Amino acid sequence: MKSLYKWLILIFIGFLLLFLNHYYFSYSRRIGNTRFYLVETMVDSKAGKPLAGLYYKPIATSGFCGENTPGFPKTIYWNNQYVISQNYDGKSPEIIEYVIINLDSIDPNNGEMKDIHRFRNEEEYYTYLKQIKLSEADMNQTDNHIAWWEILF
Repeated sequence: MKSLYKWLILIFIGFLLLFLNHYYFSYSRRIGNTRFYLVETMVDSKAGKPLAGLYYKPIATSGFCGENTPGFPKTIYWNNQYVISQNYDGKSPEIIEYVIINLDSIDPNNGEMKDIHRFRNEEEYYTYLKQIKLSEADMNQTDNHIAWWEILF
């Protein structure tokens, strides 16, 4: 009987480890409580690490849907109403585009975004932030890493 319990406990631990392995080692990461995800691409940064793209919610038939923006998110800010992505090309640290997405304008069925603003000029970007009374300092922030262990190395 003790042997049976040991096997059941080992099987349970095995399934738990498989679940955690999938969760922690997956190729995507959700951005806060939004429906946006960082999804690993086949492009590597100058340092040789995989770059992630920003996508809206996973769908069963084709992976992820959502806005396609030039470059890769270098810094992402979010709160309950907006997601901001500061994109770069993966090689140079310079920002090539600022993308501001109003979360209230997204059609949850197909991911169509009606209120999205793109800026290539930093001054125009900050002017628009002032217009909508939004500050990066008041928002949550993350970078282009997916896995928790990437920040350790």
